[in-house]
Amino acid sequence: MKKVCASCGKELKAAEIYCSSCGAKYEEPVKEEVKETVKPEPVTVTVNNTAPAHTSDLSVGGFVLSLIGFLCCCGLPSIIGLVLSIVGLSNINNGKCPNGNKGLAIAGIILGSISILFSIVGVIFSGSIAAVIDEVVANVNY
Repeated sequence: MKKVCASCGKELKAAEIYCSSCGAKYEEPVKEEVKETVKPEPVTVTVNNTAPAHTSDLSVGGFVLSLIGFLCCCGLPSIIGLVLSIVGLSNINNGKCPNGNKGLAIAGIILGSISILFSIVGVIFSGSIAAVIDEVVANVNY
């Protein structure tokens, strides 16, 4: 760092204490600490007041019961599942549950209908087979 006279501005040699031009005594400049002011950045908070999207509980319940009835070949869960799926689809279409899962309701209606149809065909078929077996047994000569 160069030494400069504070009075006249002449450059001084490293060993000089007095300025050879004006005679002023050289004093080390006071170093001022510069403190940088840091402004905090503003924090932005966004609040989402919308309700989370959910599916229609009726359509989910109807689908599950229709699926159980379809897989187990039972009539009662299929009937309840079909009714729940129809009511759930109606609620979705009427805007009572706009975020409902329409696909589950339709799948519940289809599975419930097929399961009920299979149950009816099974009852008819088992009844006709029972009649045939009774007739065969009656006609058999021992």
